[in-house]
Amino acid sequence: MPASNSSTCILQLSCDTPLELWNELKANFNYRDIDRLDAEQAAELQITLRRRGKQLATVDALIATIGLRYNLPLLTTDGDFRAVPGLRVENWLSPK
Repeated sequence: MPASNSSTCILQLSCDTPLELWNELKANFNYRDIDRLDAEQAAELQITLRRRGKQLATVDALIATIGLRYNLPLLTTDGDFRAVPGLRVENWLSPK
């Protein structure tokens, strides 16, 4: 059944471009600012994990830091994030 609101494009998957799809979706997200402290904590996280024999890409360390800062779960299939202490990682694609 077609929706009668602005998410018709999403429900019918009739968007012509990824930008059109994003324009439909973006109002549903909350945004968090990233600052210098986040970057510094991400670097510290990388150092801590390297000392434990684990690698985490720079952008992944920043994502993890934001999740920790705001106490947000991270929805991912990337197992690398499981090495981050205190980060709530969820994989909604994996059967329980």
